[in-house]
Parts: sequence; C-alpha cells; structure tokens
Amino acid sequence: LVCAMVLTSVGGVSSLHFCSKTMRDGGKTTDTFWKHETFRHQNAALWASRKASRLGWGDSLDSSRAALLKQYALRYLEPNAVKKWLRKNWATWEQSNPRWFTEEWRTEMGARKDFPKDLLPPRALSDKAGEGEARGGRY
Repeated sequence: LVCAMVLTSVGGVSSLHFCSKTMRDGGKTTDTFWKHETFRHQNAALWASRKASRLGWGDSLDSSRAALLKQYALRYLEPNAVKKWLRKNWATWEQSNPRWFTEEWRTEMGARKDFPKDLLPPRALSDKAGEGEARGGRY
C-alpha cells in the first residue's frame, strides 16, 4: 500500500511538471503543450494565424475567421479586429465570392444579436450596393 501511494505521488508530481507552461531543461526554458489561457485569448491567437476552417470553406485565414465568427459569440473575439477585417474585405469578397461568403453567412452575421450594427460595413447594411444588386438585404 505504501509503495502504491509513493508511485502515485511521484506520477502526479511528474505529470504536473511536464504539463506546466514551461519546464527547465538544462538551463533552457521549453514550452510544453499546456497553456493556461482564457477562451478569448485562445481565440485571439486563432484569429491571428489559424488557417483551418469548416469542411468545404477552404484553408485560408479569411475562411478560418469566417468560421470563428459563425461559431463563437463576439465577446470571445476582439470586436475591433473583427470590424477592421469585415470592413476591409467585404467589397473584395463580393467580387471574388469565396465559398464561405454565402447569402446564409451574410444574413447570419447581420442578424446576430451580439453584433453591434456598426460592426458590419455600410454596404452590408444597405438594401442595394454597386449596380443595384441586392447584397443580402437589410440587416
């Protein structure tokens, strides 16, 4: 019984050591897989660099961000970064029509209760844009 308790204690301490954010390795600090981050901080890192997206949406940074917007509430993302990204790219997406920039996605973004209306670009809020083509209706 004592041997089992000692082995369990050693195993627990070893696990904590190897899961800690950093561990010392011969005077060198090494990152481990464990990171204690808030959900918002984790999503900020995903927003900045992730390229994985929903199946069929592609593997670009834009498709990844579109999936994050569809999946998570705005409080888990950085609103200013979202606003800047939407306003900078909306007109380009209307021309290039990426796979994820569907009528459904645009309508959902406009109908979200957690999105302030000024988050979307003005052309997304108007009934018509460009040569009189409807761009997702009034949000």
